[in-house]
Amino acid sequence: MEGQKAILDKILNDAREKVSTIENESKRECERRLDSAKKWAEDYTNAQNEILSREIEGIKAGKKLNAELDVKKTLLKAKRSVLDDAFVLAYEKLCKIDKASYLKLVESLIDENAEDGDEIVLSKDEVLDVKDIDVSKFKAKNLKVSEKKGDFIGGVTLSGRKSDKDLSFKAVIDGKKEELTSLAVDSLF
Repeated sequence: MEGQKAILDKILNDAREKVSTIENESKRECERRLDSAKKWAEDYTNAQNEILSREIEGIKAGKKLNAELDVKKTLLKAKRSVLDDAFVLAYEKLCKIDKASYLKLVESLIDENAEDGDEIVLSKDEVLDVKDIDVSKFKAKNLKVSEKKGDFIGGVTLSGRKSDKDLSFKAVIDGKKEELTSLAVDSLF
């Protein structure tokens, strides 16, 4: 029996050693897998944080760009408003110049733009009357002054056979507005 006991003890010891070896290998494998999973989780977290950081920077850059554009739009709107106000003021001042200067300006507009046979239509602003326009100054163009006033303030219109020309102060200023706006922007802003 002693031989059997020795054999059983040997089998038990071998089994215990195998169990111990398997347990140790299992622990090492579990630790290796756990370390690998921790490394993967850390790498994944870092990658997600990097993606999130780039997205946040993109959002910040977009918001900054939108804010800068809003500021530029507001500034441009303010500049346009200043220029529009300047043109309105110029028009108002032009309509209020003294009669002699007004007449000189109107005669200059007529001289530069009238064609043979045109009819001069005065504005309804009552600054000039039919008798104020000396058509003899424009004899070569055979002009006449209409008894009827136009429905505008400041300046004149020329009514002709081929075409009509709006030389009201508003139309003249509006016609020069784009050119003058670029000059004003270049020199003021």
